[in-house]
This record gives sequence, C-alpha cells and structure tokens, in this order.
Amino acid sequence: MNSIVFAERKDSCIQYYNFDGKFITDNPMIKAVLVSRLDFDVKFIKLPSLGENDIEHFLRYKIRSLYPGNPEETIFDYDIIKRGKNKHAVLYITLKTTISEYRKKVNSRALLLPFNIVRNIALENNKNKIIIFWQLFWFEIIIVNNGIPHFSIVLNRENGSSQRKYKLNELLLKEFNDFNLICFCGKSDKESLKSWIMDNLKVTRQPLFFHLENLKWNKVINPDGIFRFKKRKKRKLLSKIIIYILAGVAFALALLILNKFKNFEDENYRDLNRYYSKIKENIAEVKALENDINNMEKQLDVLNNKQPVDSYQVLTNIALVLGNSAKIKSFILEGSFFRIEATGRKPMEMMGVFNKSSAFKNVRLIKVIPINNSENLFVITGNINVK
Repeated sequence: MNSIVFAERKDSCIQYYNFDGKFITDNPMIKAVLVSRLDFDVKFIKLPSLGENDIEHFLRYKIRSLYPGNPEETIFDYDIIKRGKNKHAVLYITLKTTISEYRKKVNSRALLLPFNIVRNIALENNKNKIIIFWQLFWFEIIIVNNGIPHFSIVLNRENGSSQRKYKLNELLLKEFNDFNLICFCGKSDKESLKSWIMDNLKVTRQPLFFHLENLKWNKVINPDGIFRFKKRKKRKLLSKIIIYILAGVAFALALLILNKFKNFEDENYRDLNRYYSKIKENIAEVKALENDINNMEKQLDVLNNKQPVDSYQVLTNIALVLGNSAKIKSFILEGSFFRIEATGRKPMEMMGVFNKSSAFKNVRLIKVIPINNSENLFVITGNINVK
C-alpha cells in the first residue's frame, strides 16, 4: 500500500481513496494526505524586492484582493520559489473551517496539494510546460512559463470540463507556441486522461506520463506538508533598551579606562583620547541605528494599517443598485476602479441610481447593445468611494 492517499468530501464527510479510486479505511500506513483541490485555491505571485520578514505581511495584504471573503474566516500558507534575484510566492488559500475539518480527519499527517508533488518537475528547467494532475473527481492544470509557475485552474471531472473548455484554449494554449505536456495520474486513469487531452488540447508533442503509484514520494514532497505553521525565522528589531544598555556599557568602559590610565604620560594620554573619540563615534552609530529602527517601525505600521478595497462589499453595493432587473456577466476591480458588463432592462435608469449612491463616483455608461426588444447588453465603469 502506498503511504499517500487522496482525501475527498463525500456525504458531508472526508473519505480516503487510493490511486485506483477505491475507498480505503484509515490505517497507520498512511503518512500523508493529498487534499481535494476543490477545497483550496492556489495563486502564483511575483514578489517585489522585500526582506524575508516582510514577505508574509505583503502576502497578507495582497491576498485580500485575490481571494474573496472575510479575512477573518480565511487562512493561507505559502512557499517561496527563487529564480536568480527574483522571488515568487506559491499561495495556498482556504477557509479556517476547512483546515479544521481536515486536521480532525488526518491528525498529524502531512497535508499536500498537487503542486507540492509536481514542484521539482515544474521547476526543472526554463521550458514552457502544461502540467495536468488527474484525480478521481477533479483535475488541476498548472501553467509553467519559462520555468516559472504562471497560474493554475481546477476543473470538476463530472461537469467542469465542458463549461470551461473555451477558457482553457483561449487563456492557456494561445500563450504558447511550444510547450511540453506532463501528466500525473493513476495507472487505471491513463486512458481517460488521454481521451480528454485529444478532445480538449491541441497537442503537437507526445505527452509525458507519470504514474502516481510509481513516484518516489520521499524525493518529490516536503515531508512536513502545508499548513503546519512552523515559526518562520524572523529577524527582530533591536530593542531600544538594548541600545541604551550598549551605550551605557561603552561609557562605563571609557570611564574605567580613563581612571586606570589617568597618570600615564602625555603620549599614552593622547592615545586614550583617540580611543575615547572612537567610542563616541560608535555611540553615534548606535543612535543612527536607533533612528533607522524607529523609521522601519513606522513604515511597518503604515503597511499593516493599509486596507484594500473589499471586493465582496463592492459587489454587494453594485447588486443593490442593479436589483433584479440586471444580470452581471463580468466584473473587474483594480484598486478603486471597477468595470461591469451586464444584461438587463433600462440601463439609463440604473445610471441614475448609481449617481445617487454615495458608494460610487465617476460612473459612466460606455456601451449599450440591444439584445432583443426588452433586454440590452451594457458596460458601466466608475470608481469606489474609498473611505
């Protein structure tokens, strides 16, 4: 029996399956659990030039614009990918209740997502890759652009492929003129995966298959898994108290030296003066370091106090304006700017409601296309009133 199993939700509870899709009971041989990708979101983010201690603060701020929902109800973990001087973060996001349910089921076993398994192959060189991780109920597609993970989507095998096939070809395949297709699946699922590839992807090269049963797990996974929350090594700012103690010790040493050598000859006294001057220079450097620390603390406070636009609140306000007479087709939010494409009746009347709302400003109706006698396709742009 393999030491890794799949976990899926069935009948409101989490159950274990092997790579052939067969239900298995809990047993001591299970060392790690591959969680359902449908319960988690995965994002790839290029990081700005940040110190190791600032990355988590940056991601905590960034995640609010990437993942809808109440920040108090969500939880995330991350890995860092280094490419030369550049760093990229792999974000794993889910609800706190979801992690609690999995932990209750798996206890102290490692939790894994597909990227934790395919990571080494994904980063192996600088080539373009499309990686398919084919599982019993779902499958994940990871796009690797020049050796760097670009984005990931997950589809439900029962009903997701037909609904999002157009998006797959439009957003993924047009980006590459040349790519390697790498597939991970159980042996019994290989033929079904081949059939899906023939129906949905324009493949010019022979796909490379890895059977999950044959993988050497100790070489491709982090044995600790994700959402362990081990304390990351953090460099703490020097305490002001320690700085003053160091300064006091420096002064005390200087006084002791003066007392010890006060009867020395003039030449030795001049040497002592030079030494004392050097001590004063060190003290000046300590004070300059203190000022730098104060500035860093202020900058950190500013970063922690920044609040991004709440996308859920924006959608709620827009829904209140549109009411039941319109249906949103697409929604874009970049900072305080928003753009919606919707279908409905009387868009001009909706503009009047937008202009009366204190939640929006600079609202414009930039396109109206009649669909039939009673319905129009229209595009509205504007800004959120950020408080």
